[in-house]
Amino acid sequence: MKYKKIWKYQPYRTSRREQDYQQVQEFLKSGDPELWKALYESAYEIVYQCAYGMDFCRVLGPDDYCEIADEASALCYEQLDRYQGLSQFSGWVGGYSKNITRNLFTSGIAGSSMKSPPDGCGIGIPCGS
Repeated sequence: MKYKKIWKYQPYRTSRREQDYQQVQEFLKSGDPELWKALYESAYEIVYQCAYGMDFCRVLGPDDYCEIADEASALCYEQLDRYQGLSQFSGWVGGYSKNITRNLFTSGIAGSSMKSPPDGCGIGIPCGS
């Protein structure tokens, strides 16, 4: 004998994206530094990983990734009113981190602690030039 599954009411849970958006809006209204600290700390690891992921040749060091993550967070802090909640906050700041890393390499300046890149790093261009 087959039993029917009994439908059980599940209360609506807000997504992480919606929680981030509500937290940003609350911060914009109140200016409470604890709210910014919570946003910053929850997004920091993903922002760091975005910078690391854009460094295909692994030319930068861990300190450079930290600087990029901090710079991306500072840029987003200045432009916080532009956050629309269409993605998670960490993804939004991570996009800034990717752009900063990309701009470092396209401008030819890749930080003070650069090490020499390995031969044939696999991105389609010679690494030594």
